[in-house]
Amino acid sequence: MGKKPHAVFPNNLRPMPLKRHREPFSPPDWLFELKHDGFRALAFVSDGACRLVSRNGNPFARFGAMCEEIAAELDCDAVLDADIVCLDYGDYGGNGKSRSCSVAAIERGW
Repeated sequence: MGKKPHAVFPNNLRPMPLKRHREPFSPPDWLFELKHDGFRALAFVSDGACRLVSRNGNPFARFGAMCEEIAAELDCDAVLDADIVCLDYGDYGGNGKSRSCSVAAIERGW
């Protein structure tokens, strides 16, 4: 098989913005998932590498291992709109300890 063509990613992509509502939304015929607090990010995957970018366009440099795992799982170029959450409920930040973080949800892909 030949080499796959490179995808040309648009440079103006941003994660989906949050929506705010005045009243809670809770109809009985809907199911809801537990919401973890985290970081909105775009994952740009190309040539076997991944880079994570914040909703403001800033790179997330602390998630190198996660980038490696995302790139290893995908056999194609892609842009993923995702939430990054840290599920280590121990000490919260500021002490220099690394935390176990993962992509919790992929909202959409390109």
